[in-house]
Amino acid sequence: NNRTNSCKTQVAGAAATLSYNNRTNSCKTQVAGAAATLPLSLCEREQLLTSLRVFRDAGEGVIGCQDVKLLSVLRTKITSLFSLPSCHLTFRSSDCYPLPQSLPQGREAEKRASRFTLHSSLKKQAAFTLAEGATHVAHFDKIRRAAFTLAEVLITLGIIGVVAAMTMPVLIQNHKKSEATARLKKFYSTMSQAILLSENDNGPAKQWTKADNIAKDPDTGLYDDADAVNTEIYFNTYLKNYLKYLKTEKDEDTNLFKVMMNDGSSFLMRNGNCIDFIFDYNGDKYPNKEGRDRYRFVICPAGYQFNANKNLSFSVYAQAASTTRTQRLSNCKSDPRYCVGLLEYDNWEFKSDYPYRL
Repeated sequence: NNRTNSCKTQVAGAAATLSYNNRTNSCKTQVAGAAATLPLSLCEREQLLTSLRVFRDAGEGVIGCQDVKLLSVLRTKITSLFSLPSCHLTFRSSDCYPLPQSLPQGREAEKRASRFTLHSSLKKQAAFTLAEGATHVAHFDKIRRAAFTLAEVLITLGIIGVVAAMTMPVLIQNHKKSEATARLKKFYSTMSQAILLSENDNGPAKQWTKADNIAKDPDTGLYDDADAVNTEIYFNTYLKNYLKYLKTEKDEDTNLFKVMMNDGSSFLMRNGNCIDFIFDYNGDKYPNKEGRDRYRFVICPAGYQFNANKNLSFSVYAQAASTTRTQRLSNCKSDPRYCVGLLEYDNWEFKSDYPYRL
């Protein structure tokens, strides 16, 4: 074909096309859907095209050239077919390169593989055959598939596990701090509003009636049952109608009156010199320790100044003299009950120097 600069032969219903590319100076043969590209010189190109023309005139045959080394014998092999009324011609890769006894592995095997196949793990000869009913045939036992080894998978999983072990505690701790901050702000705001509403009906909180202080049992560490009774009366009188809560009960661990909130948090009420509200942001979940998940607030009677801001009816548990962050941090380290004062100073955020782990 002068227009496409190619020679095409139809053999036993299968087409074999050889075309020359002037730009890349290469010859490409397409036989039964299998393509191969061979570099040719101009002289070799003319020799091959001449052979193809003669071969075309002979009537039948096949072109199985795998390398330019075969160009010198191609004409001889084709010429031998002229006297045959029906024939086919087959070249094998061993005609170009004898196969070694054992093929090399890895990338070296890919370099030595037949140009007419994409498979590198050949153990038999690769044939390029075109006869009656025949197409491109490649004989091989195994196909090399890319995959990870068990060792590689285990090493990867191990690395992921180490990274997770290093980062997960930090992520969990940050989540706990964010949750505690949000619930502390919510509790402080909710109680302040409830007390303000109650003061409109019951007068100033500093003048609300409370029972006398009852110390806890030094042997058992539990508070007297009367403490829960007195704080329940205080709650029902001044706060019950102004708060949304889930239920109330007596805490089994401390014998104190307990209020369960709708968001899962809770607070204990203690009848001391002031009415103490011991807020637990995660309810009954551990550790149930002040400074870690429990934080103390107070309503103190008139004349008893406990917090630095004496004008507040509801305030954090902090010494009146502690007006600086350094003082409140020191008090927090010495007594975790005072940590809520540090958090108030830091806008309820847990700074990096907060002395306790949540």
